[in-house]
Amino acid sequence: MSAPEQPTLAQWLEDAITSLLSSPAAIHITNPPGGGGPGPIDLFDTRFDNTFSANVEAYINGKKLDNSALRAKLNSVQQSFSPETANFSNSVENDTGVGAGQVGLFFSWNVNHAPSSGVGQGEAVQVSLNAQIAQENGASKVTILSLVSGAPIFAL
Repeated sequence: MSAPEQPTLAQWLEDAITSLLSSPAAIHITNPPGGGGPGPIDLFDTRFDNTFSANVEAYINGKKLDNSALRAKLNSVQQSFSPETANFSNSVENDTGVGAGQVGLFFSWNVNHAPSSGVGQGEAVQVSLNAQIAQENGASKVTILSLVSGAPIFAL
C-alpha cells in the first residue's frame, strides 16, 4: 500500500487561503469571562495560525505588516470573499523539499455582498500572491507573503 499523495505547494496554499477567507464570521469570539475553559474555537484565528508562521514577513502592496496587522487585514478581506466565485490561476512553484518552497499565483473572486470597504457587490477582486513556505514543527507554514491588489479592500 502506497502513502497518500501530498498536495503540491500551490494546492496547499490555495486550500489554506480559501479555508481562511471562508471561515465563518459568526464564530469570532473570545474566551468566556472568569475562565471556565477555552470556550468555542475561533476558526479564523485557528486557520490563520495553521497557515502563517508566528514571525511571518508580510507585504501588502509593498507595505510591510507584522503578524497582527496581517491577521487584521485578512480578517477584513474575509468579509468580501466569496468561495463560490474564487478562482486560482497561473500558479508556479519551486518545491525545495517536503512542504517547503516558493509559490506564486493569482486569485480572484466576485464580491457577493457589499462590505463597508468600498468594494461593490458583484465587483471582481484580483490578487497576486507570492509566498515562501517552510516546515515548522512538521507543518508547512507561510514565512514570507506578498499580496498585490488594486482593490480598495487591500488599501492600507
